Amino acid sequence: MNERQQFILELLIHATSPIPIDSIVSQVQKSKRTVLRDLSTIKMYLESENIGELINNNNGYKINITEVEKYKDLINQYINDEEVILYELIQRDYLTIDDLSQCLYVSKMTASEKMNIVKTNYSQYLNIEVSRKGHYLNEKIIKKCMLLCNLIENNIKYYLNLFHIPYENYVSLEELISNNNELKEDFPNCSTHQIAILFIAATIYQGSYEKQEIQETEFLEYYQKASINANEKADTILQTVSLHCININLSLSKHDIYRILGLMKSEMMIDLDEEDELVYQLYDHLKRVLCFPHYLKMKEIYNISDFKALYPFSFDLSFKFIQYLKQLYHYEIPNTDFIGLYFAVCLEKIKEKKHKIIIYSSKNAIAYLNKQLLMDYLNNIEIIITKTLDVELMQGASLVIDSIGNLKLDQVEVIYMDHILNEEEMIHIETILDNVSIHKNKYSIFPKSLSYEYHVKEDDTWEEILNDICLKLQETNTINNEEKTAILNRENHGNALIINNYIIPHCISKKENFVICVYIHLDKDIIVDERHIQHVLVTVLNPLVQKNVNLFKFLYNYLNENKELLQSISTYDDFIKQI
Repeated sequence: MNERQQFILELLIHATSPIPIDSIVSQVQKSKRTVLRDLSTIKMYLESENIGELINNNNGYKINITEVEKYKDLINQYINDEEVILYELIQRDYLTIDDLSQCLYVSKMTASEKMNIVKTNYSQYLNIEVSRKGHYLNEKIIKKCMLLCNLIENNIKYYLNLFHIPYENYVSLEELISNNNELKEDFPNCSTHQIAILFIAATIYQGSYEKQEIQETEFLEYYQKASINANEKADTILQTVSLHCININLSLSKHDIYRILGLMKSEMMIDLDEEDELVYQLYDHLKRVLCFPHYLKMKEIYNISDFKALYPFSFDLSFKFIQYLKQLYHYEIPNTDFIGLYFAVCLEKIKEKKHKIIIYSSKNAIAYLNKQLLMDYLNNIEIIITKTLDVELMQGASLVIDSIGNLKLDQVEVIYMDHILNEEEMIHIETILDNVSIHKNKYSIFPKSLSYEYHVKEDDTWEEILNDICLKLQETNTINNEEKTAILNRENHGNALIINNYIIPHCISKKENFVICVYIHLDKDIIVDERHIQHVLVTVLNPLVQKNVNLFKFLYNYLNENKELLQSISTYDDFIKQI
């Protein structure tokens, strides 16, 4: 299988429920036909190796691995082309295209293309340079060693076999480390498994390094006890990495994180009430990733694009946090998406607000039972059972469950229910609560007066179109110059937020309680990130605004659930009709 097929395979294995074909297409950014062909290849692979089955039903695709150990052994028999290139760059002082084509068993042209892809994918973290002698990794021994650790961790049996290290000896090494607290202190914030990986990386590393006159060896005895061959080079590398981990542990403090959050608060006007918990979480995470960074793509987050669509501002906040971290303390954080998840959790806790549900009923037994069912099923709700309604009681209510059948209210959502709730009905109630603030304010959140059709000229780029759109919104005082610049900068950094054929450029607003989402139709398709785009939703809001409890979650669901209807529309009225 190719790299994309391996990704889909892992994605479906780790999925808790079947994944729709459109979601897979969105994540791999290939055509539906290509993904279906990939799924067919994966199915043949699973069946030919007799290790599992591809399940296909109305909800999507899922993989059930029946022979787990056999599957792991098969996966451990190979590494992909990207990993081969990174491995060769670590182990060689110079890597020529001729050498690479032999390593990959491909033509020199293909090898050159693959090298360029790796350079592009890792340009943010790795200095892969080229000279007359060939390509080389212009990094210090610590980063080279950590990158080698990442490769080994991804496929440990492959590398143990490559260097003829029995797996049993590696297990013995892990046990020695696990039972030695003094050794763990040499590599603070690293797990037993990570320290063992470091030991393997140090002994198999073949590239150049700064030779030092070491006063005494510190780690060779552990190799000897585990019957793994090693020399003073390995010991020197481990001492260098150990000192790096200790320095990180001594220099990083919670004060640094409080300082950065304070600067973000001043710059972005965002007060993170859950600051203490966030600081502790970020502090623990940073200690781990700075001592043992992961430069390869993290396999733990298979549906990160979905998270980014649901919580885009959390990832914007994490980007700003990491900028400050680098600017003030010169810390480099690869795989920044994890930081975004911490901010997402924090913002959700800040915005949590109890929904008030009124059960209007004359049947106490059913009403009390429904109250208990909802309290068990939903968080952050307050339920009042009543036989009479008045203005004071209705104040702040999000939903009225009417079991009498004579209610008509303009300001509050009403559903009729005179029986014991089932699970499907409770899910429906949960959806209503999620979107109640948006339904109440839909015409102010999605203003018709600002919506229009944009005429796309033949040579227009997305940057030019967005700049024109922002200028028009600035002229109407919908956004200010700072917000316009923030929107344009975010899009220029790539990673556009796209759902189906809708693109959602956005930024954080400093204006208190401000939220707006402007619908603009493009009269011709444009291509952004290899996707066809015909609709724009310019979204500007303060992440803590109460009206916007779940605006991005709402947009994500709205655009997906009404995909067929919303793809071919061309007017504001059609867009808002389904809301």
